[in-house]
Amino acid sequence: MKIVKYTLLGLLALIVIAVVAGWLYLEPLVKGAVHKFGTQIVGTEVNLAGFKLHPLAGEVEIQGLTVANPQGYATPNLLSLGGIFIKVDPKSLTSNTILVENVTITKPEIAYEMPNFTTSNVMQIQENVARNTASAEKTKPAEEAKVEQLPASSEPAKKVIIKKVLVEGGALSAMTPLQKLSLIHI
Repeated sequence: MKIVKYTLLGLLALIVIAVVAGWLYLEPLVKGAVHKFGTQIVGTEVNLAGFKLHPLAGEVEIQGLTVANPQGYATPNLLSLGGIFIKVDPKSLTSNTILVENVTITKPEIAYEMPNFTTSNVMQIQENVARNTASAEKTKPAEEAKVEQLPASSEPAKKVIIKKVLVEGGALSAMTPLQKLSLIHI
């Protein structure tokens, strides 16, 4: 009986250690995943300065998200976000309606550059994303690539209600062939 008791206590201790270790290493894991997969998909450098998750409070905080411009553009980043804070009602996650109480975006900065009349940094990023996400589709045989009809689900789709969205301290810059730089502050 003592062996079973000590075995269960040992397993419980291992589970607690695994949960704590996962919690402590969550931020570096998320930052690494955003950098690795974001950079692969977008085709330019994607970085995240910080990530915090508070599941019991229903809060997620992202700090310092940047998406670099493709080579050849004047500004270093296409997009820079100071932070994103999302507050969700945790009880709603198990219901048919997810209630997002608050989304706050701080210091979004977008630099739109159009060196000529046929291309822009945004268009180039869109082409990169299409090319980098379509490569997986090209490897499938033609028969598998056909869209399959999924059976109708008997469960209703989840709804999302967002109560409040706040954007603070944003800036948009645009560089076109006609005007070199204009700046709009939000």
